[in-house]
Amino acid sequence: MEIKIRDVDAAHVRELDRKATAMAKRTGRKCSRNDYMKMLIERDVMLPLEIQKEDRFDRAIENLTATLDRQDESLSSLVEFLKERFG
Repeated sequence: MEIKIRDVDAAHVRELDRKATAMAKRTGRKCSRNDYMKMLIERDVMLPLEIQKEDRFDRAIENLTATLDRQDESLSSLVEFLKERFG
């Protein structure tokens, strides 16, 4: 799909060109203004999804950590019991 944007400040267009050139140098691959703008649009669309994934991952890690802490407490109690009983 094509998108046309009118009345963009020339300084902003030059900055887009500069950033596209810098990205091309960093990656070693060609990056035109169009490529750079497509990347910005895709990133903008994907960002909320990435944030949601990160939040879900963080919650999963918190749950896992809590579970491991409970297991650690249970195993410590078992070790103490076994020491007292057979120790």
